[in-house]
Parts: sequence; C-alpha cells; structure tokens
Amino acid sequence: MGQDIYIQRLWSNASFTTLRITHPSFERPVFQLIHKPFLAVIADTIVPHLVNGVWLSERVVSIGDSVFIRPINLGQATISYPISPYCSPYSKVYTVISDEGVKSDVNFGYTNHNLGGSLRTNDSLSFLWHYHNQATLVDGPPGAQAMLALQSNGQYQFTANAKGKYVYDIGVVRTTDSVQLYTNRLFISLIDSLDTHARFVANADHIVVDSSGTATLPCLLNDRSFGLPDLAADANAATLVQPPKKGSAAFVSGQLHYLRYANAFGTDTLYYAVCSTGNIQLCDTAMVVIALSPPFANGSCVANDDFLSGAILTSLQGNVLANDACQPFAGATVNAYTINHPSGTFTLTANGDYTFIPSSSFSGPVHFTYQVCTTVGTEQFCDSATLYLFVFPSFTLKLRAYLEGALINSTAVSAQGLPLMRDELRFNPLTQLSYLPKKDPYRYPVIATNGLVYDLSTGTAALRFAEKGAGLISGFDSITSPSVLLTTGDNAIVDWVFVELRDKDIAKKVISTRSALLQRDGDIVDLDGVSALAFPNTPYDAYYVAVKHRNHLGVMTASAISFQNLSAVIDFTLPGTPTFDFGNSSNYNYTGLAQNKFIVPNYTCLYAGDFDANGVIKFSNPGDDANILTTDVLTYPTNTLFVSNYNAAFGYLPGDYNMDGKAKLDNPNDDQSLLLSQIFLYPINVGIVHNFGGMVEQLPW
Repeated sequence: MGQDIYIQRLWSNASFTTLRITHPSFERPVFQLIHKPFLAVIADTIVPHLVNGVWLSERVVSIGDSVFIRPINLGQATISYPISPYCSPYSKVYTVISDEGVKSDVNFGYTNHNLGGSLRTNDSLSFLWHYHNQATLVDGPPGAQAMLALQSNGQYQFTANAKGKYVYDIGVVRTTDSVQLYTNRLFISLIDSLDTHARFVANADHIVVDSSGTATLPCLLNDRSFGLPDLAADANAATLVQPPKKGSAAFVSGQLHYLRYANAFGTDTLYYAVCSTGNIQLCDTAMVVIALSPPFANGSCVANDDFLSGAILTSLQGNVLANDACQPFAGATVNAYTINHPSGTFTLTANGDYTFIPSSSFSGPVHFTYQVCTTVGTEQFCDSATLYLFVFPSFTLKLRAYLEGALINSTAVSAQGLPLMRDELRFNPLTQLSYLPKKDPYRYPVIATNGLVYDLSTGTAALRFAEKGAGLISGFDSITSPSVLLTTGDNAIVDWVFVELRDKDIAKKVISTRSALLQRDGDIVDLDGVSALAFPNTPYDAYYVAVKHRNHLGVMTASAISFQNLSAVIDFTLPGTPTFDFGNSSNYNYTGLAQNKFIVPNYTCLYAGDFDANGVIKFSNPGDDANILTTDVLTYPTNTLFVSNYNAAFGYLPGDYNMDGKAKLDNPNDDQSLLLSQIFLYPINVGIVHNFGGMVEQLPW
C-alpha cells in the first residue's frame, strides 16, 4: 500500500466520463482515486461518495485526463468507465488488487551450522518496501541460543545450538515513511547432525476463498519428516487446534475444508496439528492463512512453499502444484525450467513435477523458487513460492575383519605389526592374472573367461546376501576405477565382503546392506578402495552390524551400536570386541565361538569353508561343502581327464579355502584337507567326527 499501482490515461470518445470503484465493503474503501486533468501539473484527489454500496466518483473527467489509483487498505476492487457514449455504462472494467500481505517463510538446517535464506523469494508488494533488521522471537526451544542476522532486502543468516522449531516475526516496512505495514513470520526447523530420529515438520499454507464461500486445500502435502526415513503426514491424524474466526473449517480425508461466513472479508487464520505416518508418530502444528476475496474477484492464485528431504545419491521428486490454491485451478501451470546448480540438477515441468538429482558429493539445504499462474479470460493471476530441499549425507562405518582363508599360513605383517592377508585373488603370482570381479559378486554372477560361472544370486545364498536399503542404490554395484585393484601393500584388496545393518530391536531384520572391499590389513572400505563404507538413504539410528563373506561364516556385534558410536571403528579382528553367539543352546554351547581365534595369536577371524554359502560348514553328506570343492576341480574346463589331483583350477571359485586363487582337491596343500581340519578342530565337535553338522553361522535368522 501507499504507492500508486494503476495509472490510466482516458482516451474515450465521450465528452465526459464518470468513474466508479467497487469495494468489498461499504465502510472500508480499498483504493483512493487521484485525478490529474489533461496538461495539468498538479493532481487533485477525487473523494468518492457511497451510492448503493458502490464508491462512485461524480467528478467529471475530461478526455486525456489521467487517473491514479492509490491503495489505502488491504483488499481487491474494480474500476470501471464507459469507453464511448454509445456503450452501456461502465463497460470498461479493470480489476485492481491492494496487497493482501506477505507470506510466511520456512527453512531447514543443522544445529551449530550457519543457515542462509531469503524472505523475499515469495513476497511481492506494489510499493517501495524493505524488511526491518530486527526480528522478534515468538517461539523456540527453551534455553536455546540463537542468532538471526537480517538485511533489509530479506537476506538472512541464522545459527542456533538446539534442535527444534524457531518462529520469528519480521516487520515489512514502507520505505517512504518507515511505517510497518505487515509482519512476515519465519519458521526455521533444526536437527542435530548426529540425530538418531527424524523431526516431523508441519509447514504454513495460504489459501484464497472466493465468493462461492468454500475452498479445499491439501495442506498436509508439504508436511513431512525432516530426516530419515521420509515420513508423510497421516491424513487421519490432522485436527484443528485453533479454529478460524471468519468461517468454519474441518479436515476430511486429509483435505482442509473451509466455509466463510456471510459478509466476511479480509484475512482469517487457523492452526492445526498433524502427526506422521509410521510406527512412532511424530507431530507438529502449523498455521493456514485464508484470504477472503471480494465477490467480484475474477480469479486468484496462491503458491505455498514446499519441503522434501532425502538422501545423498538419491533423486528427490514431487509436485509443487499439489498444495497450491489457484482459482480456477484447472489450467493452472508452473513456469518450467531446468537448472544445473553446483548442488545438482533441478528440473521443473509445467504441471509442477520436479526432480532434483544431487551432485555426488552434495549434502545439506538447497532451495528453488517457482511461479504458478492461472488465467481468466485475458487476465492472468500468478504467485511465487519456494521449494526447500534437504539432502542428508551418508553416515559411514569404519570396520575391520579378517578372513581365515586369506590369513591362514600368511606370515606377512604391516608396518604397524598387524597380520596381513594374502591378496592372490587380486593378483595371482603363478598366473600373473587377477580373478577379483569388478562387479558385485553378491548381486551378479561371476563369469570367467574360460566360461566358469559362480552365481550367488540363487538359492540360499541369494537369501543370505539379499541387498536392501543402501545396497540397492545405483552405482554401489561395481568397481569403477582401475586403480583400486592395482593398489599393493597393506591396502591391497583381498576380496568383496557383505555388510549388514540390522534392526536394533529385531536382530534378524536387515535394514540396509552394502557390498564392500576388504583390504589386506583388515580394513573394510567402500568401492573406491579407500573411503569408509557409506550408507546413504539409511535412517540415523542404532544397529547391529554384521560382516559376511561368500565362503566364510559371518559375524555380528553383540548389541546394537548407536549411530553416534558408529563413527568409531568396529574391529572384529580383536578378541575383545563383543560379538553375538547362540550361547548354550539345546544341543551345543556356542559361547565365545562366533569367530576363529586359533589362527593368529591375539586376533580373531571369520571361519572359512562355507563353500555353498548356506551358513553351515560340513565335510560329509548330505549338503556338504566338500562336494562343492570336488565339483570345482572335476568340472574345471581344462581338467579334461576329470582327475581329482588336478593342480591348475585357477579362478574365483567357491571351493578356494585359502583364497590363493586356486581350488585343489588332493594333497599336497589342498583345500579339502583344510576343510576337514576345520571340522575336526571345531571346539564343540568333541567326538572329532567328519560328519559333524553343528558348525553354523551365528547370526539370527
């Protein structure tokens, strides 16, 4: 308000023209007419008179005069005048709008991190204006220390030390006379970067109710969890906590239905509470601002801010138009665009669908503005809003483990004195070849150049190594850099392993998995060969952590490890690391037997010999692992005589007990003898029988 928003020069064929302004209220004019006669230097004010509910100017306005319309109150009105003496009275009609206020803003970030934003992205006023540089804290976490630094153009920086929702009121000031005309409400939601639980955030909405008196708004669509997992609002869990004053409202199947009272005008407000979907309900409250348009309004459009969070390396998708309120809504379109931002690629279509593909290394907040328009005749109504996105970084695991097969009879040690496993699958000194697959062997069959197929994607193995959560993300299934398998020394790659995160309350329930690489010194790393193992798109929580291998028995932590403690190394190579076991079962006492502790003094390792990957090591029928080794050797393509003492069965084979890149059935130094020794020496095989069947993987099923 305060600045002329409409200037019309009258070029009518009439000798005089009478103008009228129709206002939404008999007592409350929205605009004031300013008349400037043709060639005059000074404009004089035309004072309107009330005639049958219409503010009518009876002042004669000559051809060529200029008319200015100045807002003096919030609202919408029309100006009309005849375009010729032969037309019906007031046949030329213009709709003019005095600003109905500014819209609220939201933002999302971490505690103790600087968060920037702009209030101006969805505010548009018709006069010179700016924001007050002092904000009033309306609500926030008790005892929190927060600082909001504002600039007059709406740019701000915010930081606080406690998680929760911060609510600020910021004045919108008319620049010409420093009068505050509006208040902008800013909602900032923060979580801890190491928070184990998502926060549910209900966001403010705006709606216009026209002369029909009713409106429906899907205001729950921009209410979502801030954190992982991504949770939507429960359509059956929304209730009014502060009803509107100028109408009635109710939630029906997740939609807000509003009915305005007769003769109501201006702005109405309500507050509602809503909870998330999911087993543990998270709840929040939000406000809805309702603009009550005058009965003659041609149309309107109100765009509401949107919010979505997701995980690094995964695309974020939604529709910005779904919770916007345009009248008429049919035909409303969004200005489409695509932008290649440093944070990623954002694409917005005309029907409101958006896709954001984060850059591989990007995490944190990012926002994009958009404009939505609807058309009535030749008149277009538009509004702008902001889409706020938040990309959560992966949490990473630092793990260590030894494989008995690669450790047995190895005398190599690192510079730090750690035992080193052999890496002869990576580079075999006899054949000068590498047998390690570049694609995940737990997901894809390994097909050798000689035609041999090693397939873990069928049968019991497929169940034991089923990818979930992070393991299903594209790009986590292969080694892309040749340098990974060229690395030698302590960090040379021994083989692929399979890592599981299991539910903190139900240890047999797998939440997320990753196929990873095992280095000679026991470090388990990501597929680049050096980084800690990342689990994107996995909720920050406490987990049991398990490590498995294709021909070894797996191991798991004795208890769920909290997310905060997952940043420390989980070292399965140390006897002191608590591991899960079956304890004193009905048949055997497995206490302390989760791993083999007799290969290298003061270190533990996963048991070797599970050639059929079924979680049980057996030497004799039925279902024994010795048969797998026999098959490896007798059916080897170059063993044309099918001899059991064949000594050249090289490759990536399930029966390769000692992981030297060769399967061997008969003495000397054969894998069959190692398998038999494993069974004979297992502590609870007290009868030292070759058909012992109790050597099992100690993981909950």
